[in-house]
Amino acid sequence: MSSKRDYYEILGVGKNATDEEIKKAFRKLALEFHPDRNKSKGAEDKFKEINEAYQVLSDPEKRKSYDQFGHDGIKNNFQDFDFQNFGGFGDIFDAFFGGSQTTSRSRRKGRDLHKTVNITFKDSAFGIENDISVERIGKCAKCSGSGAKDSASFTKCPNCNGSGQVKRIQKTIFGQFAQSSVCQDCTGSGKKITQKCSECNGKGSNLEKKTISVKIPQGVSSGDTIKLSGEGEYAGNNSVKWRYIP
Repeated sequence: MSSKRDYYEILGVGKNATDEEIKKAFRKLALEFHPDRNKSKGAEDKFKEINEAYQVLSDPEKRKSYDQFGHDGIKNNFQDFDFQNFGGFGDIFDAFFGGSQTTSRSRRKGRDLHKTVNITFKDSAFGIENDISVERIGKCAKCSGSGAKDSASFTKCPNCNGSGQVKRIQKTIFGQFAQSSVCQDCTGSGKKITQKCSECNGKGSNLEKKTISVKIPQGVSSGDTIKLSGEGEYAGNNSVKWRYIP
């Protein structure tokens, strides 16, 4: 930058500002002027200026030198900011505010199913119990959904070392942050199958046909629906809609 402004002035804080006040001011300005969010002319230069000020004032030694000698005091130990070294606004926001930290190991919810049942006016008035047939993806009965031949047919996932999570270091304008995400190799279980279930070939689920008994209450109207929890595809639901027929 050709001319150097006062770093405290850039961040809008006083010379006696605490570390927390400096951090808060920087965060507000960084979010406002980050080029991923602010496309106005000069936003990137402003963003670099804000970052330069924060790099100095957030470092106790640099701040002390700056307070004593001004810009000359930090000339030799300041590295120019390279915007290309950092992630986009989403990465920065997630790392600073704790986003993208999902580490859930739960199995993905199965697809919900929807069925329409024809009933007569008499069925509606007095109620009736109907059997409906569904074809769905269900939990494998042989392996109970594990996908493995037996309990001994697992090994520790080498990608996450059995933790179910992988960590990566994200470099942002706020510093370095460790971000965790679900291991894609083992989908968060921490285990890899060594011998697959012969019934489902390691999927943990099979296509099945099932008959479900549904009690239609008195007084239902055409178009009414009822949700049958857990009766959809593996871990999903099933909804049944009534339709009058003559």
